[in-house]
Amino acid sequence: MHTIGKDKVLQLAEDPDSDWLSAEKLEEMNLMIELRRGSAIGLQPEKSIGLGIGEEWAWQIPAYKQAVKLFAK
Repeated sequence: MHTIGKDKVLQLAEDPDSDWLSAEKLEEMNLMIELRRGSAIGLQPEKSIGLGIGEEWAWQIPAYKQAVKLFAK
């Protein structure tokens, strides 16, 4: 079982592609999405670290990224 620590969550808030295992766990919680899954139904968004979009992973909505930064500190 892979647990997600505070440091890993904060790391993902800064770079959504930084930890694939933790991003996958957050995807199970509907907080993140692997972009290749989303691209099957539309265009893949451009990378935007400010919005929480990486090359392979993204936060479902930017508010989730901001919330974890706020609560993980």
